[in-house]
Amino acid sequence: MILITGVTGMVGSHLADLLIKDQQILGLCRWRSSTENIKHLNLNYENKLKKSSLNIINGDITDYKFINDLLKEYQPEEIYHLAAQSFVPESFSSPFATMQTNIMGTMNILESVKQCCPVTKTFIAGSSEQYGTRTNQIDNDNCLNPMSPYAVSKVTCEYLAKYYDQYSKIVFTRAFNHEGPRRNRAFVTSSFARQIALMEKGKQEEILYVGNLNSQRDWTDVRDMVVAYSLAMKNYENLKKQHMNIGLNISSDTCVSVEIMLKMLLNMTTVTPKIVVAERRLRTSDVTKLHGRSSQFRTMTGWEPKIGLEETLKDTLNYWRRKIEKE
Repeated sequence: MILITGVTGMVGSHLADLLIKDQQILGLCRWRSSTENIKHLNLNYENKLKKSSLNIINGDITDYKFINDLLKEYQPEEIYHLAAQSFVPESFSSPFATMQTNIMGTMNILESVKQCCPVTKTFIAGSSEQYGTRTNQIDNDNCLNPMSPYAVSKVTCEYLAKYYDQYSKIVFTRAFNHEGPRRNRAFVTSSFARQIALMEKGKQEEILYVGNLNSQRDWTDVRDMVVAYSLAMKNYENLKKQHMNIGLNISSDTCVSVEIMLKMLLNMTTVTPKIVVAERRLRTSDVTKLHGRSSQFRTMTGWEPKIGLEETLKDTLNYWRRKIEKE
């Protein structure tokens, strides 16, 4: 059985899509989380687990007793820990909540694995934000330089992973930006796509609000990213032998500015909005460039991204068009 925390999020739901074909999945989410991203799956809220369904349990990763009892009861073979406060701007306004969720939530998972099921393989999702701004392409051996509370929390989680790896089987990767359908509206690709979809329906005046368009990011499709996560788990033994199960980059290895990404989206619509920089969309401490190099991960796992940025953006825009249509 596989446990996925944060199963209702963009990444968690796509990972469930990938793994549910031949696995029994236990999905953990907060009671107030929307199940929209996973409602197309065969959801099961009963106590008796069903192999052909995604078995949903409501709970909080910051509750150690709950997590400990959960792992003691279900003894999962694998855990994908994806639940987190992952929106960088929110980490500035809510630093305590970010640290509580990301650090203590991760520690609760790792300590419970150690105590209840040490043979379980556990995947912890890290972030390219741990590096901070780099002018050159980023290798795995570049120094970490977190520039936000979110990034600090992820650096801390990586050190927790290194510590607990002596007691159980831990995989920790540093994923660069991953986008696609089901992305929360607060994130840049979905924010732009949603605004365009609203304009197309006449529900928003033709003004598109943006933040820093000069920022450059390494974009990977979320559907490629979850394949990378599953391959990291499958190749744990090989990664461990090479001492690379902690901290490997996953990226498209191509860097594109937010401005170019926006132009790509605008080429997919007939609306011609005025572009307005909104102060609230500018970050207190902005990482201006993140360009990854994932050659080590690719060599060790055989992973290659298959979905280009244009397709990612097209699918994201169509996702928001469908949502706006239903509103």
